Amino acid sequence: MNALVDTSVWSLAYRRSAASLNPTERKLRSELAELMRESRVKVIGPVCQELLSGIRDRNQFDLIWGDLLAFSEEALTLWDYRRGAEISNQLRSKGITGHIVDCLICAVALDRGFSVFSTDEDFRHYAKHIPIRLHAPR
Repeated sequence: MNALVDTSVWSLAYRRSAASLNPTERKLRSELAELMRESRVKVIGPVCQELLSGIRDRNQFDLIWGDLLAFSEEALTLWDYRRGAEISNQLRSKGITGHIVDCLICAVALDRGFSVFSTDEDFRHYAKHIPIRLHAPR
């Protein structure tokens, strides 16, 4: 199954040094590398924008952007945004405020049969109310 990778996982790979990672984070980083080797990584534009935002060093920005270009971008449609809004409303009705990009990730993953690969605990809460599949490292 393909995995839609959230900003939190990309940040472990690109914005943190290997020496600063704990064993769990190293395992997640290794899993991302394995998914890349297997050509199972999926990206969407809003996640790329989140990852690149705030990078002050132009060389690092360009390096990450170049790496992201290696993946085929999942083209988003107005229907994806509509579905994201429906998910947001569904979560809100349960007392959960879903972040806009998170709800879009959930919509794309649900509609395309992808798992969501994230370290963000919010996705665990979302999964209690919407049928997203969370990617677990092997």
